[in-house]
Amino acid sequence: MRKVLWILSALAISVLTLLLARQFLLTLPADHFAGGDKRKVSNARRLANRIGGVLLIALGIVLALPGVPGQGLLLVLMGLILLDVPPLRRLELRLLRVAAVARAVNGMRTKAGKAPLELPADRDDKLH
Repeated sequence: MRKVLWILSALAISVLTLLLARQFLLTLPADHFAGGDKRKVSNARRLANRIGGVLLIALGIVLALPGVPGQGLLLVLMGLILLDVPPLRRLELRLLRVAAVARAVNGMRTKAGKAPLELPADRDDKLH
């Protein structure tokens, strides 16, 4: 009985994490990455994003541990996006420029009636 409960909880946590990741990607504005610093965000919103980002990263790290069920790496990625730190932004852009990732994310957004994510030109995110 204990094994069945463990398997069911692992399955439930995995499904909930995937649903959370999907909802997160659908709520991002299409110009989230292309807008750069032009987007005006209040200090309260910025603080809430950073706290949420740190919490998602911490939860993602726990879920990424061996033996703990869940999609930890997805939560870490969502937390990094919420932190909105320039070096992390370059990492996010590199990941989103992987053809398979871009197809999956933009395909999901298109099916939900959302515009695909706009990415800036390659020169904007090179390491200096």
